[in-house]
Amino acid sequence: MNDSDDKIIKKLLDQEYEEITPRAEFIRSLDRTLSTQLKQRKKTTLYVPALASLGSILIIFLLSISFINHNQANSATSNERVLIYTTHFTEAYIHSHEGEKTEHNTRNISLVANYLSEQLNDLSISTIHEKTNALQITEQQNVDFSYAYEVMRPILKELVTSNKHIDVVIDLHRDSAERIATTTSIEGKEAARLMFIIEDSHDDAQSNLRFAKELHDRIETIYPGLSRGVISKKSFQGHVKHYNQDLHGQAILLEVGGDENTIEEANYTIDLFAPIVAEYLKEQ
Repeated sequence: MNDSDDKIIKKLLDQEYEEITPRAEFIRSLDRTLSTQLKQRKKTTLYVPALASLGSILIIFLLSISFINHNQANSATSNERVLIYTTHFTEAYIHSHEGEKTEHNTRNISLVANYLSEQLNDLSISTIHEKTNALQITEQQNVDFSYAYEVMRPILKELVTSNKHIDVVIDLHRDSAERIATTTSIEGKEAARLMFIIEDSHDDAQSNLRFAKELHDRIETIYPGLSRGVISKKSFQGHVKHYNQDLHGQAILLEVGGDENTIEEANYTIDLFAPIVAEYLKEQ
């Protein structure tokens, strides 16, 4: 492959897979594999048209990238301490996409989850960001969106079981309350307020509740009014299964603003929230 081929592949990948950033070691490994295959082809004089060859390599590369996205959460090392996911993947912010819920990764709660993962990683708290779009799966199965919790359950159970160093599990959502209730001003900038939801009908409920209250108290000490508090309640349908919080002793459902907030306001809140989580974990 030459520089021209590299540029073509990069352009295509940027267009089709803008949210995926493969690890450098994977790219190097793939490059070595493809180079070896090309050399072998030349030795056996199996020549193909340049465009077809490039297309074949691109297909292999794209398929490999898709596996990275699907298996990203399962590639964790022993250092990952926070599991982040979004049961309601498409919950959108109204000013980001004219009030519509959308599958687009840059206009809904999934972007905020990605930003939280990045901020914690920058603070030396390694994360697993599980990116399964459970709502898309419920649509394909033609069942109610509340079944998204059931879709996520086996995935989360496997992650928690296979990664013993996970200390915190966060399911990010956005609320549907009016802007006046979900917005505050912190240091002169508007921020999306946080709210903790804890399901209280399982064995780990009190542990989860203590953790949520600890984070709320720390937020209140530094940024009064940023947190709307901790709500403890029972899940409203059997298949919701405790919002899956029974799978871990420090699992929370965290609402980040409402549908009248912007992603920028939500991300600003993450800028404030992430260091608090990092400090808590470093003390443990």
